[in-house]
Amino acid sequence: MPKTTFTGPILAGPSKDSTQSPNQGTVVLEQQAYFVLAADIVVATDADRVAYNSFKGIPAYSWNALTAVTATFFVPQNTLMGTGIVLRDIGVDVTTAIVGPTALNLTAGITANGTDFLGTQNLMTGPVIRGAFTYSNANLNAMASVTGGSVFVQITPTVANVTAGRILVTLRYTQQ
Repeated sequence: MPKTTFTGPILAGPSKDSTQSPNQGTVVLEQQAYFVLAADIVVATDADRVAYNSFKGIPAYSWNALTAVTATFFVPQNTLMGTGIVLRDIGVDVTTAIVGPTALNLTAGITANGTDFLGTQNLMTGPVIRGAFTYSNANLNAMASVTGGSVFVQITPTVANVTAGRILVTLRYTQQ
């Protein structure tokens, strides 16, 4: 897949200078990862010929019995107008119903199993199709200034293995 990369941030609007003025804003960027069964994963190669596990062309992580599975998102750091990003949202879409566990706990933070950005959310409570989560004040403060590096989203099944299901996680952010 062809790609273009640069450090950003991208500022869009009518003014040509580098400061934000009325009617200007930063572009919302996103990264995605799938949590799927191992049989769903194919090995893909990116533009730099680096192999990675994917599902539908998106990086993928496979369920592993009752073990936590962690997706690592690498976000920009030390951007020109500040340091890092503002994390806008963590989207979770259950694209295929989950079968097996009694609980499927999702967390997001600066470490695996961290809850800095999103406290424990049980994806097996009610029919979760698209997660609409409530963030705490501490979560929102942490999301307001992510200094870059890695954001970890972890999903942990309990009691029984995941035998079916797919979850798409989308991290949305703007560069500072």
